[in-house]
Amino acid sequence: MCPISNANNCNLNVGFRLTSKNRYSISKPYPLVGGRLFRDFNELINNIEDLDVLIYSFMTMHRDSVLEEINKIIQIKREKRLKRPILIAGGPHPSGNPKDAIKNVTVVTTDTWVSMGQEDQKEQKNRPKRGSKTQNCLL
Repeated sequence: MCPISNANNCNLNVGFRLTSKNRYSISKPYPLVGGRLFRDFNELINNIEDLDVLIYSFMTMHRDSVLEEINKIIQIKREKRLKRPILIAGGPHPSGNPKDAIKNVTVVTTDTWVSMGQEDQKEQKNRPKRGSKTQNCLL
């Protein structure tokens, strides 16, 4: 596995869940972060204890199958009393519905909430909503 460094100079082992459905969205962060691509879910499970971070990117139409996998990972983490990997969700579904995605993962990353042609609404749309906490675009 390829480690990345965080602000404290700790190496993190990062895994990406790669499927035929998300290969284009994974192709953006993977070259920047590095890590290991898991095409097979069983291989991912066999290596779960070696990962610090596990990243999923998915669209709404794949939500149910992704959440099924994530719930299995959560169950294994509980059974083995693992604190890691940290589960990160990104992509079209988490960007469009972060409240749904955050129920099952540690961190949700979102894309811009301003569509092309709506640039004049950027300030209003990016303003934190009442009762929410924003940390580097995380709600």
